[in-house]
Amino acid sequence: MQRYEGIKCNKFTVSSALSASTAIQALGIGKEIHCHVTRIGLDSDAAVWSSLCDMYAKCGNIDEARYIFDKTVDRDVVSWTAMIYRYFEDGRREEGFALFSDFLKSASSLVHMYSKCGDIDNAKKVFDLMPHPDLVSWTSLINGYSQHGQPNEALQLFELLLKSGTKPDRITFVGVLSACTHAGLVDKGLEYFHSIECKHGLKHSTDHYACLIDLLSRSRRFKEAEDMIDQMPMKPDKFLWASLLGGCKFMETLHWLNELQKHCLN
Repeated sequence: MQRYEGIKCNKFTVSSALSASTAIQALGIGKEIHCHVTRIGLDSDAAVWSSLCDMYAKCGNIDEARYIFDKTVDRDVVSWTAMIYRYFEDGRREEGFALFSDFLKSASSLVHMYSKCGDIDNAKKVFDLMPHPDLVSWTSLINGYSQHGQPNEALQLFELLLKSGTKPDRITFVGVLSACTHAGLVDKGLEYFHSIECKHGLKHSTDHYACLIDLLSRSRRFKEAEDMIDQMPMKPDKFLWASLLGGCKFMETLHWLNELQKHCLN
């Protein structure tokens, strides 16, 4: 091994060595690498833990693989599915189903984490594994699509949410209205905005108004945006006025800009 040549191992060389051990079913060598990993302090690295778990599972030591899996802090969808698959492949169906049940309990958090980090593909993979996604999962993925350049996918997912019978909340609509803004869908955005109270019985929040005002101002419908601010039940803050100001960069008159700047500075 490299360590005998005076070269310090890192997570990449260790992962490669573990993959090689796995390929030739060399459990003994894999265990030696495991001991070395612990000695040099790489036992807290997520990638190394994943490689160790994979090595033990594929070499037939499922219990040791599960022990390592349980100690892994950042378990991703690949780790979960691999461990579940190994149980079923080994004929331990009850344990496989039990672990899948645990996965479903953690799935909502995984969807939220992946969506927030912009890893929408993995967020969708986890979401698709959930037989009955909860509202947090729906909302996380909708917001993930909306915030990372996929507004049409966000709106399609929202329509699926409605068809599923899941009731959206106010946070869900922030993602929906934001998606309308990024896609330039003014009429659709207005329709969703009015449905919040009329159809879903929810109260409009400042964030809802901010999204709609941003949408209207980006579409040069400044008078409607100002009227919306005037009709708000809550006092508009400088961030709302800034949303309107941000959409005024193509305006031909300075009257609106001067007026809006006063509100933003107050």
